[in-house]
Amino acid sequence: MFIVCYKGKPMSAPLPKLAATEKLLKLSRSFANLELVEVRQQQWQTASNI
Repeated sequence: MFIVCYKGKPMSAPLPKLAATEKLLKLSRSFANLELVEVRQQQWQTASNI
């Protein structure tokens, strides 16, 4: 799973790579310096449970 980040801050929920890439392209019209960050499923599930 991947999240779109802007300056290290998540801009999306964890998404499959294709969906995250599409989100990155849409957001890149408004934001520069976006990055796609891979997250392990266990990491983001743990973070959402806290």
